[in-house]
Amino acid sequence: MKLWLLKTLRDDTGAVTVDWVVLTGAIIVMSIGAAILATTGVSPFITKIAGLLAGV
Repeated sequence: MKLWLLKTLRDDTGAVTVDWVVLTGAIIVMSIGAAILATTGVSPFITKIAGLLAGV
């Protein structure tokens, strides 16, 4: 039992998987945040451009 516990604690094969999951999650969260900022920041400009084009 002690040998099994030592082997399990020293085994790092799942560490790479955890790294990729965390990295992928961070990329997804940042992408969603960027999309939200882009849509809320661009909306006033689109409205302004549409108003200018309507007067042409």
